[in-house]
Amino acid sequence: GARSQGGELSFKALLPWNFLASLGAAYVDARTTEPFASEAGEIPPDTRLPATPLLSGVASLTHSGELFGLHFTTNYSVSYQGESPNTLQNDYPLSRRVMHDLALNVGLRRYAWQPELNLSVTNLFDAKYTVFELGTPGGPLSITNQPRTVLLTLGLSY
Repeated sequence: GARSQGGELSFKALLPWNFLASLGAAYVDARTTEPFASEAGEIPPDTRLPATPLLSGVASLTHSGELFGLHFTTNYSVSYQGESPNTLQNDYPLSRRVMHDLALNVGLRRYAWQPELNLSVTNLFDAKYTVFELGTPGGPLSITNQPRTVLLTLGLSY
């Protein structure tokens, strides 16, 4: 048996000069409710469930506008995920992580086909975090997050 309880809170504000600010936060307390046997041994009640950080959140700032006939939207966001157990035994705890993303969209809405160019950078500062780790006879097996990724697309609408 297990239980999960918590809450989420989000806030958006339209700011002057076409800016939009968004904040979101979550608290999740997910735990076992009764003891049970696993391959690695006895799991006691009140053990935190894997990959469930107590705290997580995101903040973003978006700006939209027109300049020289071009419609543009930019967005910068920062996300946070607190530390969490990796497995029920928590032999390799997952550390907290902070990720930054950036996006730019430029479009010509007044033309046929409405061409638009999108540039996005995920993991802007190329931070490296372990998202899963497991002990194996040859040593720990680790999986990390996606490295910095730059994506450029051209779109046409009809």
